Amino acid sequence: MADSHGDAAAIRSALRLFRSQGCGRVYHLGDICDSLQPHNADACVEPLQAEAVIAIRGNNDHSLLANQKGRPDPCISERSRHFLENLPLKASFGDADLVHSLPPTEELGPASRMDPMQSAPVAEIFKLLRRPILFRGHSHNPELMWCRNDQLMTRTLRPSERVDLTMWIPCIITCGALTDGHCMIWEPARREVVCRTLP
Repeated sequence: MADSHGDAAAIRSALRLFRSQGCGRVYHLGDICDSLQPHNADACVEPLQAEAVIAIRGNNDHSLLANQKGRPDPCISERSRHFLENLPLKASFGDADLVHSLPPTEELGPASRMDPMQSAPVAEIFKLLRRPILFRGHSHNPELMWCRNDQLMTRTLRPSERVDLTMWIPCIITCGALTDGHCMIWEPARREVVCRTLP
C-alpha cells in the first residue's frame, strides 16, 4: 500500500484486507501522513506499528517532520516522530526493491522520494534497477511500467486484475493510492500481482 495521506481508516481497511488474504509481509510505500494534516499522523502511524508494517518514507512524511521541527506545540507524538524519522528510503524483499517514487535511492537521495518517474531518463532508470521488480508509490494510479527500445511503456492495472510479471521483467509496479482505495497484493513465488480495491 502507499499514499494514505493521513487517512487512518484507509490504512486499517487495507490491513484487514491483507490479513484476510494471508499476506505474510505488509509494506507501506510512503506518504503515510499528509504534510497539511499533521493532526492525523498519530492515528496513521499507530496501526502500522501495531501490525509491524515495513514502511518507506515519502515526501509528505518528510515535509511533515520538517514542518513540525522546533514547534513549541507539535501536533505529532514523540513516538510517531521517531517512527517517521527512522523510515528508510528503500526496502528489499526477494526479487523486488520497494521505494516511494524513484530508484536508485543511493544516487538520488531525497529526490527519490518525490520526483515523478517521467522526470528521469527511462533507459537509465531500468539500467540502475538492482532487482528485476520495483514497487513504488507516489503516483496514485495503479500501473505496470516497462521499457522497450528506451521508451517507457505503461499499462493501468484494473481492480481484481491478476498480472503475471514474468513477461514484463524488468518492470515497475505503481501500487496506487490508498486515498483512492487502491492497493496491491504480490505473490513472489508466482511472480504475480493483483490490483485490489478496499472494501
